[in-house]
Amino acid sequence: MDLRYVTFNDSSTGTLVNGTPAENRAWAARLTGFSRSDTGGVCRLVVQVEFNNTLHQEFGAPATALLSYAVNPDEKRIDVNLTWQNKTSTMMPEATTVFHRPSLKPGYRWSYDSLGEWVGFSNVTQGGERYMHAAWTGIRYGAADPHAASTAASLQLRTWDAGMVCPVLNDRWDPSLTPEIALERNCFEYGKLRQAELHPVNDSMIGGMGINLHNNRMGISGFAEWYPFGVGSRYQKQDETAQFRFAIEEIN
Repeated sequence: MDLRYVTFNDSSTGTLVNGTPAENRAWAARLTGFSRSDTGGVCRLVVQVEFNNTLHQEFGAPATALLSYAVNPDEKRIDVNLTWQNKTSTMMPEATTVFHRPSLKPGYRWSYDSLGEWVGFSNVTQGGERYMHAAWTGIRYGAADPHAASTAASLQLRTWDAGMVCPVLNDRWDPSLTPEIALERNCFEYGKLRQAELHPVNDSMIGGMGINLHNNRMGISGFAEWYPFGVGSRYQKQDETAQFRFAIEEIN
């Protein structure tokens, strides 16, 4: 689970305090704490990470995040709680996304639960949305062949509190994409690449998946342009801390 705070170079929404334009960048946090305990056959890990002060003070990154893992090998399952703390409210263009990029397996593909039906990310009608999808219960990495899928193990990632999932494209889709640039452009920026509308997405072009926890880039009426939301006495300070729950499991 690769947690990133993403900033965007968008002149329409402002610059840094010192006048320097924002970067397109997916910022990784640094590890600052770790603990482990074993109870009843379950291994529990807690990892603390921090984002740098510039991202926290001049953008909207949380100061810290805690990732709590409960590893149950008998059930082939990991339960994860991701909690960010002390998030800054900003109108600078931003997003927070957790990425998953397992080693690719021949004959496997990513799919998502669309109202109870598992749909491949390359199964998009002409003119449809290719880069952002709403998942009902989660995403899955499994055999593309329906006959093989009934016997081959799959990786399933359930997301209980964050519903927007986005494929991480690779250089087979566009040669300009390095692994880092692919994260920076995930969800919101792929469509801005030159001739992106002419690039169909197939399963071999998807190198991983992002689950978007928050963003202020939707650009639609009624969608909050900053988070935590509110001004003055209506500022929602309680949202400076937020928690997201996931389950990672092997299924047949």
